[in-house]
Amino acid sequence: MVVYRKENINHDLEIFSELVLVSRILYKRLKISKGFKTKNDKYIEQAKIKILKEIEDDKYNNLIKNFINKYNVKKIIN
Repeated sequence: MVVYRKENINHDLEIFSELVLVSRILYKRLKISKGFKTKNDKYIEQAKIKILKEIEDDKYNNLIKNFINKYNVKKIIN
């Protein structure tokens, strides 16, 4: 939040709500990685399905998949 305050970003409720949403997703991901069970938020799940559909339809879909695959392989090697 310190970086958010220092940057020249419009500080309105809509942007703040987006930051809260991202932080909830990251927090949930961290809990899952540590082996904790979490509740599914149906709105987040619906948004992820919609985003995945948009990625599938994107003309750069193969570039995105290659980037993710290269990252995962590098992560496993290191």
